[in-house]
Amino acid sequence: MQGFTVKAKSVLAIVLITIAMVGCRGAKKVAYFQDVADSLYYPMYRDRVEFKEPVIQANDILTVQINTLDPDNTAMFSASALDGDKTQSAKGYMVAKDGTIELPLIGNIAVGGLTTTQAKDLIKERVTKYYKDPVVNVRFANFTVMMLGEVGRPGPLTVSNEKMSVVDAIALSGDLGIQGKRDNIMLIREENGKKTFVRLNINSTDIYKSQYFYLKSGDVVYVEPNVVKKRAATYDATRDRLISYVISATTLFTSIYIITTRNN
Repeated sequence: MQGFTVKAKSVLAIVLITIAMVGCRGAKKVAYFQDVADSLYYPMYRDRVEFKEPVIQANDILTVQINTLDPDNTAMFSASALDGDKTQSAKGYMVAKDGTIELPLIGNIAVGGLTTTQAKDLIKERVTKYYKDPVVNVRFANFTVMMLGEVGRPGPLTVSNEKMSVVDAIALSGDLGIQGKRDNIMLIREENGKKTFVRLNINSTDIYKSQYFYLKSGDVVYVEPNVVKKRAATYDATRDRLISYVISATTLFTSIYIITTRNN
């Protein structure tokens, strides 16, 4: 009886150790920025890729705000005052195929290929001919990133801040699901008429050095499900029944072997 107890304890210990190892391995895959030690006493520094302002392209929608000392003139330049203008969308001015937008009083102005900062300076220069000390602000109204896969809120993510990183996008979309692969996030970007596919690893701080750390409007971020989720999605009842039979048979033969050994 004593020998049976020792064997049972050994088997139980092996099972518990195996479960603990699997749990640690799973936790390691879930944690972000794993190369930052838990026992960090002094700040750890990482270089970060330089942010480059996106340039305005055809079909972009811009919010243009021009404030002057005269409230009536300010209202005239407001996008809400241009409901009848075919160049004005629900949220701002759509950039035409030739890279221009049409503003009241100013007329057509070429902003394609410029950053919003450069477009602001150009519009301010034009408006200054008519009004003294105008205040101009230009922003993207349709800066949108598509979030797919294992995120809290998949779908289009539209923001007013053009400086958005992949970390920002993940946070704004409700964080990654527990079954999302953090070390193999796919970024899809259209550049020069071609699709670019990139893999990003949010488990490492090296992601801050990637040239794809900052997103561009139109980017697609896809978080792939892990192995457990994939298996659940391809559930096979017949296979699972077979596995259950094998486990039951193995358990039965093991029990018979232990009882026989104990009696001997």
